[in-house]
Amino acid sequence: ADVDQGVNSRIEAELLDVNGNVIPGYERANSVVADQDGHAIALSWNGNASGPFAGLATRVRFHLRDAKIFGVSYQEPAAPSPRKPLGYWRGEESGGTTAIDWAAPQHHGELRGTASRSVFVPTSVVSLYQQPNSQSLRFDGNPGEAVDMVDVAELDVGSGSFTLEAWIHAESADLVGMFIAGKRISGLFSDIGYELLARQAEGGFTVEMALRAGGSSGYPQAVSQVLSAGQWHHLAGVRDTASGRVKLYVDGSLAADVADTTAGVTLNSLQHFSIGGAIQGDGMFQLPFDGWIDEVRLTMSAIEPSQFLSAPLPLIGDLNGDGYVGQDDLNIVLGNWGQNVPPGNRLLGDSSGDGFVGQNDLNHVLGDWGQEATGGLAAIPEPAGFLTASIGSLALVWKSVVHSLRRVLSRLRSERTELGCVRAPRDTTSEV
Repeated sequence: ADVDQGVNSRIEAELLDVNGNVIPGYERANSVVADQDGHAIALSWNGNASGPFAGLATRVRFHLRDAKIFGVSYQEPAAPSPRKPLGYWRGEESGGTTAIDWAAPQHHGELRGTASRSVFVPTSVVSLYQQPNSQSLRFDGNPGEAVDMVDVAELDVGSGSFTLEAWIHAESADLVGMFIAGKRISGLFSDIGYELLARQAEGGFTVEMALRAGGSSGYPQAVSQVLSAGQWHHLAGVRDTASGRVKLYVDGSLAADVADTTAGVTLNSLQHFSIGGAIQGDGMFQLPFDGWIDEVRLTMSAIEPSQFLSAPLPLIGDLNGDGYVGQDDLNIVLGNWGQNVPPGNRLLGDSSGDGFVGQNDLNHVLGDWGQEATGGLAAIPEPAGFLTASIGSLALVWKSVVHSLRRVLSRLRSERTELGCVRAPRDTTSEV
């Protein structure tokens, strides 16, 4: 809703079905409306999302005190961007055992065993998202350690392209292997999965990106050169269905490139997605990592090195990190408008780093609109491409100046009708 509130304002809303009856769960008493002015204030009812209601709801009834509703809009959920992270675990939590997923929808994990957090990090700022980086995940090489995302089907990669990234700092390695991240390939789960794994090698260790689809399917393994222990390395394992290749990048450079002998076959399994340790045939977390792991990201596309977490990106309006400021970034801001989020979480729209998704974040997107990381400028699309007004001439989100002027005028004429709505000095009811 497009809302203008007074000093003693109160706004409640309820949803009505085609017969004019209140939809259960969406009663006035359950409504939650942000206590602030602004565009695109999300309407919700004790956590229930407002939609979809095709063929069900025909009206929203507002109960107002010292407030004005300029308009209401409804937007169908946009298809997810293929470059939007499916999961992103940073280890930035202040305490507890929950490992927060910074992507949306979120798939939080749990720290198992002696897994912990450390202030030892590869970089103080993740340049791609322009986010401060103050902590990493610490593993002591003990069996039972891991960050466990449990059995989350949404973290399956199917038969398509994907990229799995992480920074690692290994203290040691062994020949059996140390698990970094992914869905461990194990007989307990029909030998189906994808994984980044480190193994001892003469003078250091190697890293491999491996896929397996079970049965007699192939077992492609892209293995790096020998790396030195005791220093940070950025890893990116890529399955590229367009080229039919499995690639491994180390510190932004291609380290291995092999044919994908699992091409066209799904890698979905009931194995847990985990970091720093993985479930083996005995059902326990084994293959513990010895060292630090940071910034683990799973993306459902074969992204290029210029879009890795280790790559710089000067565009503050590029919230999803695809190198272009456009519709996807605007959708992130609109979808989280008025919400309190972890400060600096650009994937949830907070480009300003103040922990709140609002006008500053919108200005960043609009200021960089159409720009690419490599330069260039594209035309701004028609407003109707992202917002459809359901009442009169609903002001478009990015025309904040027009909206501000309208609100100033409305206060000067607080008792006059505007857009079919009237400021309500007392409790009133209106329907839209």
